[in-house]
Amino acid sequence: MLQQTFENKDTYTEGDFIQELLRLSYQVGASDLHFQTEDKGVVTRLRKDGILQTLFTFTHEEFQKYLMKFKYMSGVKMNVITHSQDGRFGIQIKKDDEQIKIDIRASFIPALRGESIVLRFLDATK
Repeated sequence: MLQQTFENKDTYTEGDFIQELLRLSYQVGASDLHFQTEDKGVVTRLRKDGILQTLFTFTHEEFQKYLMKFKYMSGVKMNVITHSQDGRFGIQIKKDDEQIKIDIRASFIPALRGESIVLRFLDATK
């Protein structure tokens, strides 16, 4: 499902794509979602049961719109790219026929080719 969502990302708005990506990642049991800047692009990885699994790769240019949206959602400074920043935001996800709130801690880390992001899922109901 995650790969299919990525392949159809152009049919979503940036916000809807991010919401769907976060929802699906949480529902498959991920504890973290990583966007790691590398030479070939921004590699998206999911941590499940302590193991990082590669999902897909954005181009550097393509990822910028999602980076800015994550920064906005997290309440961090949009123009700071040389220092690490931490923020947080919450989303509503349907689980077992009820809406639950998931808090997400976001870390933005400067890298040579842009910024990397680590998102940690924190279930507010636990």
